[in-house]
Amino acid sequence: MDKTELREWVRAWADVYPAGEDDPLAAFAGRDSLDHEALAVIVRWKFNNMAHREANATRYLAKEPERRIEDLTRRAFACNDDLGALLIVDVLRGVGPALGSSILMASDAERYTVMDVRSLKSLRAISLLAPGWPQASEREWVDYLAACRALRETTGEPLRRARERGPKENISSSKYGRYALSRSPRSQAATDKTIPSLVGTWPWRMA
Repeated sequence: MDKTELREWVRAWADVYPAGEDDPLAAFAGRDSLDHEALAVIVRWKFNNMAHREANATRYLAKEPERRIEDLTRRAFACNDDLGALLIVDVLRGVGPALGSSILMASDAERYTVMDVRSLKSLRAISLLAPGWPQASEREWVDYLAACRALRETTGEPLRRARERGPKENISSSKYGRYALSRSPRSQAATDKTIPSLVGTWPWRMA
């Protein structure tokens, strides 16, 4: 798949990515820290199809003092190192790399995007990411972000949804099922409600 084909494929998927997926997180953009209430929204958004993971994250985060949440998210958002930012936010109980990347993205979607198993698999399928650990992890984070940013440069699609243009999203991952490079988005959408995609500022977080 050359650059032109990749650009067309990604933009075709962007057209079927549902608008409004990121709306619950819009209030957190640019915030210098977050609190319990904000994290609860991000947890629900991230794990809304995985009740047990939502419950676990909620239970553990409830044990964190408000001041500690605000302090660690402030430190993470201010960190000028991508790996350092993820490591800081992951200190919070109940937060792993998948949820941690969601928290970072909620504050700065121009810099960060969500890391999940499907996005990792997708980027490897098009040779933008070397073979490695299949789950979202700190060890993959730096290379993962570099791959997402490279794909953004290739396709011209931003990491953050350009809301005024509809569901045109970052090209990092999938909320909607198995990655299928050989199938067009139109044929897939006609037969499968779980649409795979490399598009989505707010990818689902299946890590």
